[in-house]
Amino acid sequence: MPITISNTNYAGDALMNFLTLATTTFSTMEKGLMAVEGGIKKEREIPTLKVEGFIQAHQETPTHSGSIDVDARKLTPKDFMGYLEFNPRKFESHWMAVQMNPKLLDAELPVTAESAIIQKVIEENSAYMDLAVWQGKYDALAVTDAITNGLAPGANNLIFMDGFLTKMLADAAVTKIATPVVLTEANIFDKFAEVKKARRLALKSNKRGRYLINPNTAEIYENAQQAQGYKGANVTDAGKMTYGGKPVEVIDGLPDDTILFTPCGNTIGSNLWLGVNDIDEETYLKLMQKQNNSELWFLKMLFKMDVNYAFGEDAVLYTTFS
Repeated sequence: MPITISNTNYAGDALMNFLTLATTTFSTMEKGLMAVEGGIKKEREIPTLKVEGFIQAHQETPTHSGSIDVDARKLTPKDFMGYLEFNPRKFESHWMAVQMNPKLLDAELPVTAESAIIQKVIEENSAYMDLAVWQGKYDALAVTDAITNGLAPGANNLIFMDGFLTKMLADAAVTKIATPVVLTEANIFDKFAEVKKARRLALKSNKRGRYLINPNTAEIYENAQQAQGYKGANVTDAGKMTYGGKPVEVIDGLPDDTILFTPCGNTIGSNLWLGVNDIDEETYLKLMQKQNNSELWFLKMLFKMDVNYAFGEDAVLYTTFS
């Protein structure tokens, strides 16, 4: 039987601490690479504005030239949740007897037990969030089936929203490097160079520009630097996570064989955005006994989120992900 926590909802202060950790400790957020738009009840737009071609020769009575393009991409948070149950008696052999109330079913778990469980929930949630915002693929049929039949352990749970890569691959405005292959120590410099060369002119000088890769690719990049010998990194040192003077950020949720260049940050200048709604704390997280005649307790967490980017032309993508 999986495990859960106490016999009532958390009080406000403790819960808000947990909400902050649960929604912001995944690596893409920790490193400040996404702007966050909160309080979305249904959907919110990321407004975009382009002004082009208005410079012209001087005339006493000028004629129209150029264009103003006002558009928007939508953040439409989708619903999903976390839920598990446990029998509190499972703790009896893992915490000192002095900490365990003999009338366990009528009492809360000890603070040490709650802290340990919450920490593991946070870690699992963080790992999932990183994967979901990058590799999620919304599948309405699979969601319907999951509602009816549940998700088995190990089943695909990245079905509740489209992640950044799914949206970018479907967007003709995003520059995609043709015929991507598996990244190796022998080719990784060349593939970084392809991404660098493919950036549009305005993107080359953008101070927020970042290369994004995952830990496996970072290790390949580091090994390639060490293998250079004379101009490379010493094998006792970490590789330098920059390319062409731009930072290289390591993101857990990205797939292998992927390099993305785009402006990043936690302010309005970022090309990457996360949209979430604000849920009342008593409905967001519940930790309580399943029912009066049951010895089981449950943990229930509700989520509503979406991701998008402002400008497709401000992204250069190398990936074998599909």
